[in-house]
Amino acid sequence: MAENNFRALQSANKAKTYFLLASMGVLTWFVAYAAMTYFGVGTASTMVPMAVGFTRNPAGLRKALEVLAADSTVVRQKSNAVAHIWIESPLDGQTVSKLFSTHPPIQERIATLKAMESLGPAGE
Repeated sequence: MAENNFRALQSANKAKTYFLLASMGVLTWFVAYAAMTYFGVGTASTMVPMAVGFTRNPAGLRKALEVLAADSTVVRQKSNAVAHIWIESPLDGQTVSKLFSTHPPIQERIATLKAMESLGPAGE
């Protein structure tokens, strides 16, 4: 009888442990997604000025992004695992891909740089 109670407690403890691990996994995913949303997508207004502050050349950055935007190279090996490394997303731009995108669209970054160029040195 005591052996059965011990096994029942052991089984209950395993279930609680698995539930706790699953809950922590969901919470971790939520925090990571919130951080990625806050710091990742839509930060052209934050990251572009940082890049301009680093290079002190908004026109050069804009021209480089325009070259990348005009490039028509087709990426044959598409992977979510390495998409964050690319300056321009190699993914197909579907809704799911956009949710986890780490870079704003190139056209948005170019527009931000054009606006910064019109501000001149004081805007940097």
